[in-house]
Amino acid sequence: MRLLKLVFKGFPLYQDNYLELDFFAADRVPKLDGGTLVQDVTLVGDTTSIYSQNVVGISGVNASGKTTTLELIRLALDSLTGEVMMRGFRGRATFIGRIEKELTLEAVFWHEGHFYLVESIFVRSGSRERWSYLPDGLTYADETLWVLTAPRVNRSMLADLQVFKQHASVIRRRNGAAGEQLALTEDELNLLGPERSIVSVVTGRARVGVEVPTRELPEHTLPTPIVQAFDASVERLEWDAENEVYNLKFFGQTERTVNHNAALSILSRGTVFGVEMVNKAIGILSCGGYFLVDEMEEGINRSLVATVIDLFASPVTNPHGAQLIFSTHYPELLDTLHRKDNVYLLVRDANLRTEVVKYSDRVSRIEVKKSEVVMSELVKGTMPRYPDVRAMREYVREHVNG
Repeated sequence: MRLLKLVFKGFPLYQDNYLELDFFAADRVPKLDGGTLVQDVTLVGDTTSIYSQNVVGISGVNASGKTTTLELIRLALDSLTGEVMMRGFRGRATFIGRIEKELTLEAVFWHEGHFYLVESIFVRSGSRERWSYLPDGLTYADETLWVLTAPRVNRSMLADLQVFKQHASVIRRRNGAAGEQLALTEDELNLLGPERSIVSVVTGRARVGVEVPTRELPEHTLPTPIVQAFDASVERLEWDAENEVYNLKFFGQTERTVNHNAALSILSRGTVFGVEMVNKAIGILSCGGYFLVDEMEEGINRSLVATVIDLFASPVTNPHGAQLIFSTHYPELLDTLHRKDNVYLLVRDANLRTEVVKYSDRVSRIEVKKSEVVMSELVKGTMPRYPDVRAMREYVREHVNG
């Protein structure tokens, strides 16, 4: 399953309560060295010219909604029963309180040779005690599922959902009149329940494997090449499951036996974050799933972050089309991305609503550094407002000088 586009309606954080993100390549896809391999994208199926992005970067000022955007992407992937892992600082989604009455998701995805569009309507229903496929407080109110019937698929059909529907047919509805052929039967509704999407009728997958790993040291032996990439002084880091301790050896030093907390205090935070991230990335790269990373740069050298990003960009280390979707405070990190149609800037307007700007919609030249565009405010609202910064400096000056 490949997620290609999502649209959320009804979330007050965004301008007009609207969030739209593309996960397919809208710009030209060049071949590597004139051959058949491509970098940064993966061909969707064998008979199309549609490519999914391997890496998507999201940047914005503080409180612009980067974490919330990642949480909404995860909700969409949960709905589509995709293999997704989110690496951040929080647990299950915490945005439910900001939804007024209902939240609508429209998602285009590819599965086993067909392009689909699902429209899901979520409503707030209070927390539940049992395990759910959705964040606490959300259930499905209604859903409609389309399949694209056009003999040839082009990017315009994916970019505009109305165009998609003009070339598609409805194949299932969650709700409908009694006896309606396209509506789910009572048995099917009972099987799905209010927390599972109608998409599972197509994909056949009944369970969603979502994990929210904390940024801590995994309790198992870690490959030496990964550890040494972040700390060259570590010769070996092995986990003793029976005694629940690490055997830690630095070059030129005697091996020591330490518990989990001691290992965290000895190793740098950047080493712990980096090793854990790459360790999780291997699992995602192996299955072609989705890796959502909040604040990609946290505690890690920029060049090493670029190396991790390249693991997803390169067809050598990403043969299954896994996708990395990350947020960052630092626009310089966007310069590591080769494409310009896989970058989104979150901009706050005068009413403190977030506008989601696709970088390639505003900037046509690929040779211009993305960080220079952001820091020069060519796209307005990508940097902190000068009056706010000036007011803060004045406040500090007054209180320091008495």
